[in-house]
Amino acid sequence: MKTSAKLVLFDYWFRNQYQLLKQKAFIRTPLEEDSFHDAYLKLRRYITFCDEDIVDYTPYFVLIYRSVCKNAEFREKRYVHPDDFFFRSVAVMDESEGMIYLKQMQEKVYVSILRFVKETFPMDYHLFCLKVIEPCCSYRELQLYAGISAGVIRKKIEIIKETIKKEFKYETSNLQ
Repeated sequence: MKTSAKLVLFDYWFRNQYQLLKQKAFIRTPLEEDSFHDAYLKLRRYITFCDEDIVDYTPYFVLIYRSVCKNAEFREKRYVHPDDFFFRSVAVMDESEGMIYLKQMQEKVYVSILRFVKETFPMDYHLFCLKVIEPCCSYRELQLYAGISAGVIRKKIEIIKETIKKEFKYETSNLQ
């Protein structure tokens, strides 16, 4: 059957079955007009490009409608809109003694790591800060800044990181 004839037949069927489709498609869920018409367009597009002849359009339409509704619900729930309770609980959690203690310990470890790097690697301290602490520079920019190759800078920073891991193994394990 030609595509135009299939589309005329489908449109005639849809016009005659419009109210019945609304009842069948919306047994469990409230009517969503946008999804209903999107399902119509999707099935019409399928009929246009499909080689096989469809005898009964109703099950196709119901399944496509449910699929369109699920996709619309997924898109809508993709973004979280927290309520006031969430913000109040976060504020209470931030001010708890455990959180304050944890933040103080993190700050203490952070300061001691920076002091250690400054004392142990005084020539490479600025490179380490520019690449690791405030990662605002690429190795290429550090190469231009320091006047040495990017590979040497990468090795120096890796050596500093390994030394920090060995030196502060106990202090950082308590923070996780």
